[in-house]
Amino acid sequence: MREHKSKLPHWRDERAARRPLYTLRREQQDLEVVAAMARSIRELYPRCPAAEAERGSGRVGRSAAGRSLEEAAPVLAVKAWIRHNHTEYDELLMRGYDRLSTRDVVHDEVQEVLAEWTRGPSLEDRKERN
Repeated sequence: MREHKSKLPHWRDERAARRPLYTLRREQQDLEVVAAMARSIRELYPRCPAAEAERGSGRVGRSAAGRSLEEAAPVLAVKAWIRHNHTEYDELLMRGYDRLSTRDVVHDEVQEVLAEWTRGPSLEDRKERN
């Protein structure tokens, strides 16, 4: 028993020494995921306002699907952004509506914004015109 306890502090020291490296690596990966996600969003939704394409919730990309940038990840992220920022979704939830019903209520509004962001010139074309 004593031998095991004497090894424990050594193990903790090693882990503590590696923690800053792991933190730095995770932060770099997060920056890469955010940049890749923004590129994907701009490609899929060329009329999405630049500030909205760049903004991150801090939650997107935390899942394995988000980190791997599966095709659905940018679409799901944009739909969630629109739901929370362009509809009454949050207000309806606060009133006690359940998530699924509330998503049904705002579905058409989300689809309208998606359609608008999909049409028209790309972000690059808009920058050249200004």
